[in-house]
Order: sequence, then structure tokens, then C-alpha cells
Amino acid sequence: MSIIKLDNFGGLAPSVSQRALPAGLAASNHNLFAPMTEFKPLADDRTVAFTLLDSNPVTLYKRQRITINGAYLTEAQGWYTATIPVSLVKSQIDDDATERIYMTADDGSSAPQAWDVLGVLKPLGVTPPSTAPTVTHNAVAKYTVAEDTFARQNLPLKLTEACVQSATVTMMGPGQTVMTAGASEGWLLHTTSVSVAKNPATVPGEYAYCALMTSGANGYTVDANHQWMTAASLRGVRVTYGGYVYWAIPIMLQGTGFTVNAATLTTKLKDVLSPDPDFSRTVTTGYTGTDPTKQLIDDAACTASASEIAALYAVTTEPQNTHIAGITTAQNAVISAVSNYGSTEPGVAALKDFYATTAAATYINGAIATFAARISAKLQQALFVDAGSWGMGSWSTINKDGVIPLFPSTFTPATCTGAALLEFGADGVLAFKTDAIISSIESLLTTRVSTGTGTEVVSVPYVVNETMKWVQDSYLKDLVAAITTTKLKASSLSFPAQDTETSRISAVVTAIAQLKTAVQLVTEDYNSHNAYMKDKINEIALGEAGFIAAMPEPQNAIYDSRVYLTTWVTTWGEESAPSLPSVLLDKVDTESDTVVVSRPVNTVSAELQAGWRLYRSNSGTDKTAFQLVVGKAGDTGAVFDGDTFLYFDKTLATFTDNRSSKDLGEVIPSVTWLKPDSRLKGLTGMANGMMAGFYDNVICFSEAYTPYAWPIEYQLTVKYPIVGIAAFGSNLFVLTRGSPYLLTGSDPASISATEMPSNQACVSARSICAVEMGVLYASPDGVCYADTSGVQVITQGIIARDLWQQLNPSTIFGVVHEGVYYMRNDGATGDCRALDMVAKKLVTLDLTASAFFVDKITDTLFAASGTTLKALFNGTGKRTAVYKTGIINVGKATPMAWLQVFSDFSASVEVKWYGDGVLRHTATVTSIEPVRLPSGRYTEHQIEITSAARITSLVVCGSTVELKQV
Repeated sequence: MSIIKLDNFGGLAPSVSQRALPAGLAASNHNLFAPMTEFKPLADDRTVAFTLLDSNPVTLYKRQRITINGAYLTEAQGWYTATIPVSLVKSQIDDDATERIYMTADDGSSAPQAWDVLGVLKPLGVTPPSTAPTVTHNAVAKYTVAEDTFARQNLPLKLTEACVQSATVTMMGPGQTVMTAGASEGWLLHTTSVSVAKNPATVPGEYAYCALMTSGANGYTVDANHQWMTAASLRGVRVTYGGYVYWAIPIMLQGTGFTVNAATLTTKLKDVLSPDPDFSRTVTTGYTGTDPTKQLIDDAACTASASEIAALYAVTTEPQNTHIAGITTAQNAVISAVSNYGSTEPGVAALKDFYATTAAATYINGAIATFAARISAKLQQALFVDAGSWGMGSWSTINKDGVIPLFPSTFTPATCTGAALLEFGADGVLAFKTDAIISSIESLLTTRVSTGTGTEVVSVPYVVNETMKWVQDSYLKDLVAAITTTKLKASSLSFPAQDTETSRISAVVTAIAQLKTAVQLVTEDYNSHNAYMKDKINEIALGEAGFIAAMPEPQNAIYDSRVYLTTWVTTWGEESAPSLPSVLLDKVDTESDTVVVSRPVNTVSAELQAGWRLYRSNSGTDKTAFQLVVGKAGDTGAVFDGDTFLYFDKTLATFTDNRSSKDLGEVIPSVTWLKPDSRLKGLTGMANGMMAGFYDNVICFSEAYTPYAWPIEYQLTVKYPIVGIAAFGSNLFVLTRGSPYLLTGSDPASISATEMPSNQACVSARSICAVEMGVLYASPDGVCYADTSGVQVITQGIIARDLWQQLNPSTIFGVVHEGVYYMRNDGATGDCRALDMVAKKLVTLDLTASAFFVDKITDTLFAASGTTLKALFNGTGKRTAVYKTGIINVGKATPMAWLQVFSDFSASVEVKWYGDGVLRHTATVTSIEPVRLPSGRYTEHQIEITSAARITSLVVCGSTVELKQV
């Protein structure tokens, strides 16, 4: 039985040989409608009465309206073409009347744009103001409770600062003469140029005792007499001084204190002003500060307070006076310990030698000079008190006959210099001769001072007696103490050399430790003074005699701190991201103050700015938000839609804000609303009002229902350069040069990306088409279908990779219509291919096109060819279709007698019958009547049909009986 029946006109499988083609696949299927199993030729194309502006455009798009809220366009209206790939997306916003279209140049030649029904083309997005708004705070002067509280808290700090600025750091204890470079030993001062401690900076009061080092085979060394200096416990370091190398032991010889300049402090206290901005006095005597009208404390109080504080820090004040002397004593012990070696002279001889030196005379004479100055001051004070009580004049005059010097300004006791005050007994005991000093004072006090004209001072025995008693009881003791310090110096030099190096090192370490203790005592003195000073300052500031009495009564005020932002608003109602914030206004009285704010100064005219909005920071219970400063009816430049405030007109240069916090409007929505990146391409509309695009390997998303706002926070990156994207449902497929990605999410802030387990890269952006539940695209291996479950090459069993590569898949562009994926090669000649998505059925068709567009309103597929616009498969005629079977092997040489065609015979049907590879018969069939075939026996048969008619089935059989059985 040999019956060949064709009732399923299947698709092509170019990679399968014609002998191996299974039933249902064809050697040729051309111009047939792919979804149908019948032989159904495609309709002809209809030429639209519109000439395209570009020949063979790459992009074809059609608008829907011609005017705002106008009727829909005819098929010959609203066409847009481009010779570069452009992605165009109709906005999903609540404004269909303006039909705003958003577009990206997918070759990167221009930044994204927006286009409305009136043909207005503008950049996509709104550039934020480039500068911060300038603000002018018009404050109404008011002395408030808060200011009063702050003033009370801050004034002691101001007074403390004045004391600190009036203080001078003072080194306590004598220093040492820096040695000459090259000396075998001596002292160096720690400076930045001669670092003698681990700290390279200058250390006040720190010296170094140094021994010269010599260079040898083993490096630099000190001589035998100075080996003890290298002990680790002495923290010695090597230094260079004047080109010589020394071994140096850092020693803190001096303590640090400070003195307060009473005059400077007085001036600074006078400059402390009233905190009340309205405070002002008529200048009177007793206020001489920089601004007497606002000076808080009068001159007398400033002077008295400054004098009391300054006296506290004087070096002659106890206890620091005694403790500073202790530094000197401890310092002498250190000097003796580090410098006394090699001497075996007994102590008495050493004392005599020392007092014969210039150094000894300097110590003694310094003590005497200090003592003499105190005597002069005391005598003048005493004589003034008594003489004044007699009505004999001021302290500088003693006699009503004229100006007479009361007492010499300096006092030098007769024969009381150098070693003359010291006497050594035969037993080596050193005595201090005070008789000469007392005699000198007695002689001085009994001397009558004359003007040269015979006028003499009246004798004042009481003063003499009291002064002598005071000298003996007080100041003479001070002199003795000073000379005693000198004796200690001399005594320390008289000690013989230490017996061992170890004991010598121990002595040095002990002396340094004692000196450190002495220094700390002085530091503690000044620390205790600081605590007292704070109490004194509080007394000056807060006491009844301080500033409180002069302070006015404060007023209640409600202040806020605020910052302003501005945004641009376009004629389309788009709002930009905000400007930089203004300077902080940290004290604005919400009841009385106003703030003048300037509008943005730059205007990008292409963006259609209409006006600007002003936002002000407003602190709530848990956060700070920027809220709209709402214009009111009557405000100059305020633009309204009915009763709703929109913005301030861009011609308004400034706005004066006097709004209370409760009058502020909505929180600024556009903080992150930046323009899209200028490189953005592949614009794609998504569900829930989102748009997506990409550049490089970055995916970008717009704010939902806000297509002009593209926050950076919504950007995601993938591993590979992106070729294109397509959306279906709430998903976005990202096709790359590597693996594809599936992005899911209903909100741009919560999009997640998943790399698909597939190596099917995308080779052509124009091949990407979204279908109902997935995406189609061209890969190196064939046409791929990607959905949420994965990626599959749907042409894998139809077209092998080698044949697919011959099609140059990187140039493929396609469109999906009625479930069929139509694809052509850019610039290639030959047929267009169509792939039925359901049956995976591949066909070819006559179609020349450079771009496709599907009009969803009319469900029409359009194509551009040259400057001709075609409505595909929309003509009145039919294409001539061709179908050819594979080689059908019937098993043995068999004759075929009859041919019968079941068709509507709207056109004749040409049937070619091949037997064993040779055309055996060609029949033109015009009716259902069977057609007799010529005789002959053949094993392999092949049928080819050419017609514009619709054919249900075709039968070829070997006998009349078989024909009747069909």
C-alpha cells in the first residue's frame, strides 16, 4: 500500500538532510502562515500612504495622538523614524492626553530625551539647581531666656579665657650655660635642632649633660671617665652638635609655671560685653573698655579682680616661693652628681675654691640685690605711712617745702658683696656675717636727706625702730635662706669622687628623681591656684557684684535651626532633585524673624523650567524633614492650580519666608530624583510605572510613575557588559555578553537580580523581543527563549550552530506578532524567517524590511523598506506559497497513479512530483477531482506545492482503491 498524504504542512529543519526529515518537517516552507498546520499562504503587504522621512530606517515608531487629548491618529500619521537604534517608551503616568514618549539613543550618540504630543522634545529629567540658595536672616533683636541662660554659663569661660591669654609660661629654677661645640663635656638645651630625648620637639626646661664621643674602629665611644653615662637607666642618646658627636643624658632641670599680667588681664576683663543685643549705656567715668557702652563690669572691679588673680601666681607668693627654691636646691644636687668626678680635695678647700669663683659671686650678689630691693620698698612704705599721717605729703614727697626724694631707689649694703659676707673658721665651718648688713641699714635709716639748700627731713625714730625690727624678723631671714642655697651649691662641689661607677650612676638617678619631685611640687602649686582661680572667676561672673545685677529681664522666644533647599519645576510638572543646602540658620525666632531666600540662578531653557519650589527643614519628634514652603493667595509669583499651590514663578528672584512650622506643606519627594545617566540606552517600560535602562554593566531604574527621576540608589550591576533588556510581567531580563540575569520586584527600591545558570549570551540587541511569559533573543547557538524557569535554545533541533553562524546572528533584528517571531538580517539579502513560538515551526517568507513596529491599537505589524511603509500581511491578495516535503521512502519501487488536492481553489495549485530525485510530473490542479499520474515505479518520492490558495490536504496514491480509502 503506497499512500502519501499531506495534511500537516510542517516547518523547516535546515540542519537535517532531506532524507532524514521526519514527517511534519519540510525541505521548503515559504510564505505560509507559521501557526497553521494547513497550507495557508500569507496575505500580501499593503503600502501605507506615507513616505518615510528616512530611507531604510533602523527605528520605526508610531504615535497615537496628534493633539492634546485629541483623537487617535490614522495609520498614515504620527510616524517617527531614525537611522540609529532608538528605544521609545510611552509613559505610564496619569496623563494620556499629552502622550509623552521617552527615548534613548541606543548607539550612545545622545542623552535620553522626552517627546510630547505637541512635538516638544526635551532632555529627559530635570537638572537640579547648581548652587545652594542664598539666605538672609532678618532677625528681630530680642534678649531671650535661652540667651540669658547661655550667658550665665558662658561668661565664666570668657573670663577664664581672658586669664589664660594674660598668662605667660615661666621656667622655674636656673638654667645652664650651653657649652661651646667641641668641649669635652657640658650642657645642651633640648631644641628641635639638637634632639636630646625621644620626643624630637622642643621640651621646655629639659637640658642634657653631654660628653664628647670619639670615632674608632668600634664606632663612637666616650672616654673612661664618662663610661657611667652610657648606663641604660640614664636614658642616654647620641646627638650631634656643631659637627661634634656627644653622648647626652636628658635631664629636666627646670619646672614650668606661669605668671599673669595684671594690666593685660584688666584690659581683657573690660572687653567682656553684655550679652543683651539691646544693652547700651551712656558712657560715664569708670568704663574705658573697647566698647564702654556695652562693657559689663566697671574698670575698678576689673582692676581689683585682675590684681588678685595676678598676685596668686607671683613667684614670691607661697607656697611656690619655697618650692621654687627647692627646685634650685635639687638642681644643684643633680649638677653635683653629674659633674663631680676625679676630685679628692677635702670639702673645706672645695668651698673656699668655689667662693673665690665668679659663679659664687653671681649667686651671692643676686641674692643681695633681691634683698636690697625689698628693703627699699619696705622703707618707703613705712615712711610714707607715718609721714602721711602727719600731713607731710605723698609717698614721693616728705616736706612741705618742695619735692624731696624720700629714700634711694636702690640699696647696696656697705662692703657687702661677694665673699665679704662669708667667713671660714679654722674648723672649716662657713659662717654668714649679718653684722655688716644690719650696720648698713642702721646707718641708712639715721641719715638725713637734704635738698642741697639746707632743708632736712625730720627724724622719725619710730619708723627706724619698726623698720629695723622688720628687717631682722623677716627680710634678713630671706637673705640668709638665699645664701644658704649658695652654700649648698658649694658644699655639693666639695664631695670627693664616687668610689664606683655603680654608686655614681645610682647617685645621678637619685638626684634626677628628687629634682622631678621638686618640679612636680611647683606644678601642683599652680594647679591648686587654677582651682582657686575658677572659684574667683565664678565670683566675678555670678556674684552679687558681678554682671547679674546689670542683666536685663529676658524675653520668651521660640527658635529653630533651619536649612533651605530649592528645586526646579518644569511646564510638564516635573520636579528636579534639590539644590545643595543653604547655610544653616541656627537661631530663627519663629514668631518674629523672616528669611529672604533666593531662587536658583541657573536656567537650562531646554528643560522647560516654569518655576521653583522652596523647602525648609523642620525638626519633628524623631527626625528632620524638608517640607514645602507653601505660597499663599496674594504672594507675588505664586502659581496655583485652583486652590493648590504649585510653585513660585521662575521670574520671582526672592521669596520672604515668614511661615510657621505648622504652615509647611508636603515633605520633599525628589531628594534622589536625578536625571538619568547620559549614557543610558535600551529604555524599557515595566509594570507598576517603572522604566529601566542600562549602560555598560549597570542597570538603572526610574522612580515608579516618575519617568524623569532616576535615583542612583536604584542602580544594580552585573558581571558582564549588557547587550539589551526586555520586560515581561513584573520581571526584567538582562541579556549580556555572558550569562543572562533575571531581575524581579514590584518596586524599584526592592529589585533583586539573579544570574541565570546559562552561557547563552546575547549577540544582537535588536533581536530581543518580549513575549507573554518570557524573552526571545539571538545567541551564538540560535534563537533562545528565556523565562523564569531558565533559558533554552528553541532552534537547537532545527538549525545547527554552523548554519546559524552563517546567518551572521549579530545583525539579526526581529519582532513578535500573532505568536510568530519574525527575524531578518540587517542589510542581508534573501528571505525573512518566521518562527512559531508554540510549535517551534520555522518558515521563510518574502519580506524586505529594515525595521518593524507593532501598532497595538489596530494589532497591525508595520515594516519600513526604503522610504516605503508597509502594513504587513494586510493586503487583499495572497502571497504565492511554496511547500516541499522531504524525501519520502516507501520501502520499494512503487507506482503512483493518482493525485488529489483538497483546497478552496481560490487560485490554481501547482504540484510537482519527484521520483527517485527526478521531476516525474507537474500538474496544475484547479478542482478537487483526482489527477492521473504517469506510470513508473520509484522508491523515493518528493512533493512540491506552489499556490496562493488555501490547501487542507493533498494525497498521492498508487491505485483507485487506495484513493477511495483516503
